Amino acid sequence: MENITLQQEKNDHIANRILKLKIFFLSFALIFCFGLFVNYSRPEVYQNSALILTTAPKDIDQPVTEIDLQHVTIQKNKFLSAAIITETFKSLSDYPTLISINSSKDLREMLSVNSTEDTNIITLYAQGPEPDILYLIINTWVDVYLKSTTKHIKDSVEQSTLKLENELRLLDAEVTSSHNELDTFRKHHHIDSTVREENTSAAKLKGLSKSLNHANEDVVKAKAHLDSVNLAIARGDVVVPQKDQRTLHNLEQRYQELKERLTELDKQYTRQYLALQPSLRILPDQIQQLEKEIYKKRRLGQRIVKDEAIRNYDSAKQVVKEIEYQLGQHKRKAAEFTSTFERHQQLINNLSSLEELQRQTRERLIKIKSKQFTKFPQVNVLERASISAEQIAPNYLIGTSISFFIALIISGLIIWLYNFLTQPELESRNYLVTFPSWVKKERPPVQLNQSDRNQPIIDPPATKHLSQNSPTKILNQKQIITLLEDNETDVQQLIYLLLSGLTLEEISQLSPDQIRLEHDCIVIDSDKPRNVSIGSNLKTMLSNRLQQLWDYPPQPNEADLYAMLHCAKENASIEDISEAKPLDQQLRYTYIDYLVRQGLKLSHLSQIVGDVSDHEMNIFSKLSSADSKKGIKDIYIIYPLCEVPLQ
Repeated sequence: MENITLQQEKNDHIANRILKLKIFFLSFALIFCFGLFVNYSRPEVYQNSALILTTAPKDIDQPVTEIDLQHVTIQKNKFLSAAIITETFKSLSDYPTLISINSSKDLREMLSVNSTEDTNIITLYAQGPEPDILYLIINTWVDVYLKSTTKHIKDSVEQSTLKLENELRLLDAEVTSSHNELDTFRKHHHIDSTVREENTSAAKLKGLSKSLNHANEDVVKAKAHLDSVNLAIARGDVVVPQKDQRTLHNLEQRYQELKERLTELDKQYTRQYLALQPSLRILPDQIQQLEKEIYKKRRLGQRIVKDEAIRNYDSAKQVVKEIEYQLGQHKRKAAEFTSTFERHQQLINNLSSLEELQRQTRERLIKIKSKQFTKFPQVNVLERASISAEQIAPNYLIGTSISFFIALIISGLIIWLYNFLTQPELESRNYLVTFPSWVKKERPPVQLNQSDRNQPIIDPPATKHLSQNSPTKILNQKQIITLLEDNETDVQQLIYLLLSGLTLEEISQLSPDQIRLEHDCIVIDSDKPRNVSIGSNLKTMLSNRLQQLWDYPPQPNEADLYAMLHCAKENASIEDISEAKPLDQQLRYTYIDYLVRQGLKLSHLSQIVGDVSDHEMNIFSKLSSADSKKGIKDIYIIYPLCEVPLQ
């Protein structure tokens, strides 16, 4: 009977897979065909273009036109302006048999403008399903733009010419008026020259200033001469007028000759003998008479020279006073003349500005009249639209590929939805636990009898979250001791880690560098890092295997650890352990229950055991009392059995 049931289940499974394949291929075919229909029902879109240079080329002897991005932008907007589009639509209405465009709005949607980077070139585009009329639309568009530009330039030239002629007439009148005003001002204020220093008042002021400088120099010289005379007199130098110097020199020479003769005679004769000679006895009297005359001559010369130096000094000072007086009298007139001359200069500057503006305006008017703007507008058609057009859309190959992948994805979603709606409840499925090879080699295989096979075995990935209707299942100390005593060191270490607040995922990723035995904790690196305190039993185990945490390499993953717990539960043969929840969750809930019953605030649970779901928080809130307000430091974190050694 059992074999029949198994065969029936196998046949049902095969039929279910065939049904899924049928649903998949049918939905894929329908969706893909619909996508192909939508893809190939899209009309073909063609494009044609023309090139426009927004500034006409310069003459061969003129410099190259610079790039004007602002002008390019303005012309782009002008091409797409409502006036140009409307006028183009009216021009195209002359070809009703060729072009069927209902409104200027429809025409505007077909047209676009693009500028070539760093140039004055604009590209005009026309897109539509009819390739034979696109060139006609673009060329008509260009002709309307050229006509509008020519008209605009003509109007601008006329307006500019009229404006400049009016400005020039006003400027001519202003220049004439300024000339008359300047001439009147010159005559009234006796301004003879445009150079300030050449006018009478300024020249007199300049002459007085120059004379004052010379007079001051004469005062300095006279004072220096007087000082030198006084110094020479004080030293005893001979100071006589120039005219008396020769006479004094002759007297001094004669005096010296007589004195030398007397000295010679004194060497030959005595004075008594000389007194007896009539021609010789008068020599001393002559010498004495010359000494008096020389002395009188020197004293008179000193007085004359000193008096003359004093007179010269006083005269120089008087001249300075007189010039300063005249300069003071003339400064007021000079200040008035300076102000008048500044006003004169302002009139000249104003007249120069008006004449320069008059010249520029006249040049602008001559340029506008000489250049033929209407015949050579500032735009040039580099390339008109040709008859041939290029297809730009749609890309049917890409559309087919997109339809294929969309059909594939939607068909997969339909199969997923079918599985979701038809699969039984998670708790009613039968799963087989696959154990890693290192568990099978070293541990005895679990012998399942016929009654055990009919019991569901929960797969680890499916039991990470609580069932909404399942009550909390915890283990008592007797059950935990039995699990520890009936299993090997690896299992004991795994149980201690779970009772310390770690999850299977965290244990599977545990590395030796996370174990801090000196601080009795394990450092968990995650989105919310935390330090997990460990008991003495776990610390002893970890200290003996810091290089390799488990007996069997490589590092076990989450499924391997789940298999170890499943084997541990089978080896312990504890009949009253609940089968509704996996053993790792029961151990985790046992540790959380231990913390909550000590009065720990539920908001602190995540700091010890990691993330706690809202459903789990709701379950354990029923165990906490109203006064559960203790912090982590107010409770004993280590589970008691993690500290008590096994007998």
